[in-house]
Amino acid sequence: MKNRFLIAYVIIALIHLVAILLENRLVADCSKVLLIPILIGFAYQSFKKHKPVLRLLLIALFFCWAGDVLLIFTEQNELFFLLGLAAFLLGHIGYIFTFRKSVDTTKPAKSLPAIYYGLPIVYAVGLLIFLLPKLGDMAIPVIAYAIVISIMCVAAMWRWSKTTKLSFMMVTTGAIIFVISDSLIAINKFHTAISAASILIMITYIKAQYLIVVGLKKHYFETV
Repeated sequence: MKNRFLIAYVIIALIHLVAILLENRLVADCSKVLLIPILIGFAYQSFKKHKPVLRLLLIALFFCWAGDVLLIFTEQNELFFLLGLAAFLLGHIGYIFTFRKSVDTTKPAKSLPAIYYGLPIVYAVGLLIFLLPKLGDMAIPVIAYAIVISIMCVAAMWRWSKTTKLSFMMVTTGAIIFVISDSLIAINKFHTAISAASILIMITYIKAQYLIVVGLKKHYFETV
């Protein structure tokens, strides 16, 4: 059953990406709305015996889904972009707590060298300096979002030696790709139009969500 959810996720993702390339807005929007609910189904089946993690993960995924839905209506009203940003911010907070929960506390753990934890912060500061002259009234919301997503990335890295190597690599890679996806959105919206922005943003977003959710499962099970 769990594999079926992942197969469905890949199929809907491919439909969504093709719809973007063909500029079929209706199919693109409908398929986008289906992506996260499929991962929610996978998560529910995968973490039924780990309810504290499941609850946090479902919260994170729900707010990501809400963000997906709200951003669809950005062209009708810019308020939807701000609401979508707020939803994803809450989703990242949910991921932070999920990452903190999905670790092995029964044995001593080592931390990565401090310099690694500083990298997401340095990147966020650099991106904000780059974007700040163009942000206008959106400066405070974007700064708040950048802080939270940086902490989300740090929280993923904090799992080093507290989980399986595969889980750590998948979740951390997913978190980094999520940052890349959101960076593309910010640069494209506030600074410089990016060629093929929509397809690049969604490829990275789809991959990031997949790696995070499946990577969290690898903490408990080596097979999916």
